[in-house]
Amino acid sequence: MTLWPDMPDCGVYLVWPTEGSQWIHPEDAELASQWIPSTRVWRRSRWEDGFYRIHYGNQTIRVRPSMWHRVNDEGFSIGDPVEILGRFLENEPCIGKVVEIRFHKPSGRIHYTIESRELVLPRPFLTEDLRRLNEKVHLRVSDFQSAIVPTASGAGDELNLQADKVEMPAQDDSHQADRDHGPKAHQERRE
Repeated sequence: MTLWPDMPDCGVYLVWPTEGSQWIHPEDAELASQWIPSTRVWRRSRWEDGFYRIHYGNQTIRVRPSMWHRVNDEGFSIGDPVEILGRFLENEPCIGKVVEIRFHKPSGRIHYTIESRELVLPRPFLTEDLRRLNEKVHLRVSDFQSAIVPTASGAGDELNLQADKVEMPAQDDSHQADRDHGPKAHQERRE
């Protein structure tokens, strides 16, 4: 019984896997010889017709099972828009996109090359330096409404501002129909 790896996963070809090129799809042999071996982190997406499809940005190569060195998938891909985080003034915060993903063998970490304002930044970044810009933050819905109510402190002219639970007046829901279903639904509701 063959155990297939969970995909997608990431890995590198640090050495040419075998003598010759029998492990590469014949149509992809020229491209593979230009890109492998290297420290580029490829994404293996699926198994099809006896070959894995591996991707690096918009480059795709079909390969047979071979000396794939698996690395942790940190969730970034070539072309992803990212924010470089300041991290205690270690980095200058900016917005950019991932243009290279390389495996740094001595540290066992993935290094990301970022382009910002059409310039490639001079040093690589680690995953903790980056945040994907398409991540959405979801706030929970409040179960009550609060308001800032000034109260006298009794010590001079200072005011204390405190948040108290405040009962808000009932709202007229007639405008909700306009927001949800447009003016036509509101008109039908009145009739």
